[in-house]
Amino acid sequence: MGMAPGGYLLGAVVLSAMVVPVAAGGRGLRRRFLPFLSGPTATLASIVLGCGLLLSVAEALGAVGEFRRVPMVCGCVVVGAVAARIGRVASHPAVGERAAPSIQRGYAVAAVLVSAVVVAQWGGRTLMALDRGMPNMDSLWYHMPFAARFFQSGWLTRLHFTHGEPLHTFFPANSEVLHAVGMLAFRRDVLSPVLNLGWLGVALLAGWCVGRARGMAPVTLVATAVVLGLPTMAGGQPGDATNDVVALALFLAAVALLLEGRGRPAAVAVAGVAAGLAFGTKLNLVAPVLALTAGAVVLAPAGRRRSHAAAWAAGLVPAGSYWYLRNLLRAGSPVPAVRIGLGPVSLPHVRLSETGAFNFSVAHYATNTRIWRATFVPGLRYAFGWGWWALLALAIGGMVLALARRRPREDRVLGAVALVAFMAYLVTPQTAGGPEGHPGYFAFDLRFLAPPLVLGLMLLPRRRALPALIGYGALLVVGATSRFGWPPHHGPGGVALGLAVLIVAGATAWWRSQPHATSVRVAPLGALAGLLAAVAIGWPVQAHYLRGRYTDRSDWLAPAYLWARHTGHVRIGFVGFFQQYPLYGPDLSNWVQYVGRPGPNGNFSSATTCRQWRGLLRDGRYDYVVFPSAGARTERAWTTATAGGVVPVAATSGLVVRLSSPPDPRTCPPR
Repeated sequence: MGMAPGGYLLGAVVLSAMVVPVAAGGRGLRRRFLPFLSGPTATLASIVLGCGLLLSVAEALGAVGEFRRVPMVCGCVVVGAVAARIGRVASHPAVGERAAPSIQRGYAVAAVLVSAVVVAQWGGRTLMALDRGMPNMDSLWYHMPFAARFFQSGWLTRLHFTHGEPLHTFFPANSEVLHAVGMLAFRRDVLSPVLNLGWLGVALLAGWCVGRARGMAPVTLVATAVVLGLPTMAGGQPGDATNDVVALALFLAAVALLLEGRGRPAAVAVAGVAAGLAFGTKLNLVAPVLALTAGAVVLAPAGRRRSHAAAWAAGLVPAGSYWYLRNLLRAGSPVPAVRIGLGPVSLPHVRLSETGAFNFSVAHYATNTRIWRATFVPGLRYAFGWGWWALLALAIGGMVLALARRRPREDRVLGAVALVAFMAYLVTPQTAGGPEGHPGYFAFDLRFLAPPLVLGLMLLPRRRALPALIGYGALLVVGATSRFGWPPHHGPGGVALGLAVLIVAGATAWWRSQPHATSVRVAPLGALAGLLAAVAIGWPVQAHYLRGRYTDRSDWLAPAYLWARHTGHVRIGFVGFFQQYPLYGPDLSNWVQYVGRPGPNGNFSSATTCRQWRGLLRDGRYDYVVFPSAGARTERAWTTATAGGVVPVAATSGLVVRLSSPPDPRTCPPR
C-alpha cells in the first residue's frame, strides 16, 4: 500500500517544483511592491502572495481541464520566475517608515509558550489521523472527494455531486485545490493530514502581526491561540481537510496587512488578496469579508477612499471570485443554494427538498428556552469548554468596547467588523441545523464564530498586556483541558511537537540577537535544510499513514473501506450514505460517484423509479455499487431484482455488489 522510494522522491521533486517557484515569486512581489514591510509581516505578505500565485495557476489550468502534474509544474515555474524577476527591481523602503514598537521579552516568551500548547493539541490530533486516516465526516463527505475529483479529472469548474442533493456542490473550494496539489505531486493524499498544521502556523503568524503595529503582538497572538485551542477548532481541524482554520488564517492576514500597510495602496491590495482567498475558501466568510471591505474604505485617509476601494477590489475580486463565477456559469447564480432576487424575479436556485428543511439559524430559536436548556448551553460547553461563558463575555465585551469614541479608529472599525460578523452568524442558515425543534448541528457549527471571537479578544485590551496574557492563558487551559480539547491519543507526540516549536523559536531568537548574524544569506540555506529534513521525515511518516489508512474495523462501513484498499481504476457508485472518500482507494484511482440524476441549473436528485435507477447505473458504467448496511433498501432491491449480472462481493458484509453486465432498465419488475 505504501509508495516506492522512487515514487516518493519524484513526488517530493514535483511538489518542490510547484511550491518553490511561487514562494519565490510571492517574496519577489512583496519586495517590489511592499518594501516597507519587515519581519513577520513581510513573511505573512509573501505567504499570501505565494498562495495566491499557486491558486491562480491551478484555477487557470483547471478551467480548461489541464489541472495535471506537468502543466502545473510548468505553470508554477513560469509564473514564479516572472514574479521573482519583478522582485529583482526592488524598491527602497518608503520614507517615513515607522519601526514596530518594542515588545517585552517576557511577553513574547509567554506568547510562544501558549502557541506551543496549541501546537501540542493539534499535533496530537494530526498524529491520530496519520494512524488511521482523516476521520471528520465533512472531510469524507465532500472536502476530500472534491480534491480527489479535481486530481482525477483535471477540471476545477465541473460540478461534483457527493449527496442526493447539491448541498455542498457549490461551496468555494480553495482549500480543496491545495489538497489536490498534494495529490498531483504524490498520487496519494499523504500531505492532506498535515496540511492544516501549516495553516495553524499561518493563523498564529497573522495573529501576531495584527497587534504588532501597536506593540500588542503577544496579546493578539495569544487571543488567536485561545480560539484555535477551543474544542470546536482543536477537535475538528487538525489531521483533517476541514477548512475553517484556512479561512481564519487568511482573514486575519487581511486584517494584519490592512493595519500594517498604514493606508498604502499596495498593502491595501495585498490585504484584499488575502480577504479574497478567504472568501474563496469558505462561504461563511462572506459577511466578515464584506464588513472588512467596508472597513478598508473607512480607514482610508480623507480624499483617498475611492483609490483605496479600487486597490482593495483589485486584490479581492481576482482572488475571491473564481468559484462564484463558476457557479454563475454552471447554474445561473453565484450562490445557487440561496434564492437571489427581487420579488418574483430571481436567479435560478437549486432545490434542497430534504436538507433545505434543516437549515435553521440560531435566531430561529432565540426565544425558545427549551432549546437553550437542552441544546444551546450544552453545545456551547461542548464546543468552547466549560469556560464558554467567560469566552463569550470577553469577546463580545471587546467588540463593544472597541466602538468607544476614545479608541483609535482602527479599533472602532474592527469592532464593527466583529459585531457584524457575530450578528451575521446568528441569522446564517444551518447554524442551528437539524429537524425543527432538534438543532443537532448547533455545537458542530459554532466553529463559524471563530473570526469574530478572535477579533473581539484582540480588541479587549488596549494597552496593558499582562492582565490579558494571564486571562487568555487561563482561557486556553480551560479549553485545552475540556473533554474534547486535548487529543485522547498521541498526547506525548503532540507535546514533542510543541517542544520542537519552543526549540526552533529559541534558536531563531538567539541567532537574530547575534551582532554578526547574516540572516539574509543564511535564510536560503535554512530553507534548503528544512526541505531536506521534511523529505527525510516524510518517508517513514507516509509509509505509516498509508499502511493504516482507513483500516479501523469498528467503522460501520469498514468492510467496504477495506475492500476498496485492494481495488484500483474501477467505477464505484454509491447511495444512502455520505462518507465516501475511502472508496477512492489508496492511489485515488477509483472513480466514485453518488448515483443520482443531474438536472438543469445545477440541480441533482435521487432516482425515483427502478427504470431511472438502472438507467443511471448503465449510463455511469459502474463496476460496483456500495449500499449502507441499513438503508437504501429500495435502490438495493432495484439493483438485485434481476436474473443475473449482480454479484455480491465477498467479505464486504453485503455492502458491495459487482455489476458483471450493464443493468437493463427494461428488466425492472412490474410495479
